Amino acid sequence: MAAPGREPLRFEEIYSTLRDGTAVVLRPIRPDDKGRLAEGLARLSESSRSLRFMAPVAELTEDQLAYLTEIDYFDHFAWVAVLDRRPDFGVGVARYVRLAEDPQIAEAAVTVADEYQGKGLGTLLVGVLAATARMAGIERFRAYVLEANESMLALLGEVGVEATHDSPGVLRADIPLVPDLIPGSPTARALELATQEAARARA
Repeated sequence: MAAPGREPLRFEEIYSTLRDGTAVVLRPIRPDDKGRLAEGLARLSESSRSLRFMAPVAELTEDQLAYLTEIDYFDHFAWVAVLDRRPDFGVGVARYVRLAEDPQIAEAAVTVADEYQGKGLGTLLVGVLAATARMAGIERFRAYVLEANESMLALLGEVGVEATHDSPGVLRADIPLVPDLIPGSPTARALELATQEAARARA
């Protein structure tokens, strides 16, 4: 449940198409997604699991699954992406968790199934998540990235964000949620589109 005065953000499903024509549906995560998260983790390669969790995670505990799916939809929000024709088949997750010590910043993370990487789903999820966070009064995403995560570092470089060392092998980046950070860039276009779609989809 959300704290008093912080009503949960409500959205309808968002339909989109990836670069290869795959139809996907984005929707807020639900408590009954626990099994999909567990199954999705099992499908991730060891490399993808390490990049996401910064450790060799083989499975999620019941407590972890509860934390990831039973959320307040304001300080903690997550979108899941499923196939339009197979709504039980998850292909991506994006979430933010607001920092208690600095409520204008939220830690953010995006995970895309290996077979759907490189098709624009990650950019779409980032855009929708950023639009949602802005509605909740969040101004920046904080991301922790392994130095070995070259694709994420390349994305940060594209939007002009500089990552700094946080701990051995780990970088920290604060990403401002500004749609026109780089006008015309893929990330900016995705964020602008997501802002419009999320606003229209609010219940």
